[in-house]
Amino acid sequence: MKTKSSIYFVIICTISIVILCSLGFWQLSRLAWKNDLQHKINEKYNLEAIILPKESAEIEAYRKYIIDGHFID
Repeated sequence: MKTKSSIYFVIICTISIVILCSLGFWQLSRLAWKNDLQHKINEKYNLEAIILPKESAEIEAYRKYIIDGHFID
């Protein structure tokens, strides 16, 4: 009886260790992805502001723009 419960304990511990290790590696890959994203955002944010043309259809995210216009009453 004691060996049967020991086998279950070893199986449960092995499964738990595998799950925890996979979660740890997932966190490391997520960290690399977030650092890369933050680096891209900082690169675009630190560029000089550009004048936004009136007919512009493409706007880059996290980029500084200068716009010209007036309010309509």
